[in-house]
Amino acid sequence: IESFGEGFLTVLGDFGGGKTTLLRRLEYEFSSLFLQKRTRHRPLYFTLKDYSFYEGLDEFIASSVRQKYQRNMPSNVFWTLAREGGFLFLLDGFDEVITGVDRSDR
Repeated sequence: IESFGEGFLTVLGDFGGGKTTLLRRLEYEFSSLFLQKRTRHRPLYFTLKDYSFYEGLDEFIASSVRQKYQRNMPSNVFWTLAREGGFLFLLDGFDEVITGVDRSDR
């Protein structure tokens, strides 16, 4: 686990090391905290390997939110909340965004 300044945390590991499981657990815990009004951060989990199926970032975000959380979130609402720090972004699969990634690239 490596921190890149305030508010950023990266978890690195080989395939099967539990990174996705950790992110799912964080999503669950922060969802519970948000519903109890104990945090202002809404957890948003994104599977980055799916990004290549979309025309752009806004389409990827809207589709991911709709599929995962059964909510429509207009782009302007998303970006406003993001600028205000209203989300906990859980980004899974950086190594799957580009093809041909090997161990040294990860």
